[in-house]
Amino acid sequence: MPLLAAIAEVAACLGLGALVVRVLGIGNELTKGEYWAVSFAVGFGALGWLVFPLGLGGLLEKGPLWTLLLAGALGVVLLLRAGLPVWDEIPDAIGKGLLVLIAVAFFFDLAEALAPPVDADTLAYHFNRPKQFIAAGEIFFIPQAWTGAVPLLTQMTYVPALALGGERALTLWTMFSSWAAAGFLFVLCRRFLGLNWALAVTLIFLTTPAV
Repeated sequence: MPLLAAIAEVAACLGLGALVVRVLGIGNELTKGEYWAVSFAVGFGALGWLVFPLGLGGLLEKGPLWTLLLAGALGVVLLLRAGLPVWDEIPDAIGKGLLVLIAVAFFFDLAEALAPPVDADTLAYHFNRPKQFIAAGEIFFIPQAWTGAVPLLTQMTYVPALALGGERALTLWTMFSSWAAAGFLFVLCRRFLGLNWALAVTLIFLTTPAV
């Protein structure tokens, strides 16, 4: 169930983003890789916004959240029609070395995604606020000194994963969304940089402590 919930949220982001890209009519300007990456990024924001009306209506329950994810995932059909991204470049020795390092980063991230969260900021705020909203079944105002008031957009994407798949789904979702950001950065870099430089920038991003 945790993996299913996390994958369903990924599909919802891709589908919602693909619908927005289709409405804006910019799909033809993008490569296949860019189409998928941009769709996820746009869908990430769209999903976060769509959780708000559910929360304000007191509908932060499994039924409405599954409905939201499955309805959003229908847009993946648009991406499949455009075609899957295909890796057709043969990296040189430097590129292969960078890919090995990226693979190492992936396994470290996977280990972190399978482990319970332990840092104070996450437990006190990032994961705790969605947990509070789910327990209440609705979004409620929480005043917070200095930094304003929550909920925030990114934290709203945590709600479906946590409500539908528990803590493990939430940690998997944070990993998937982080790697989607890395994919977006890579395809953006490839518009202006060679393969090795694009891989190097992606590796730097993935190994930045904040990420």
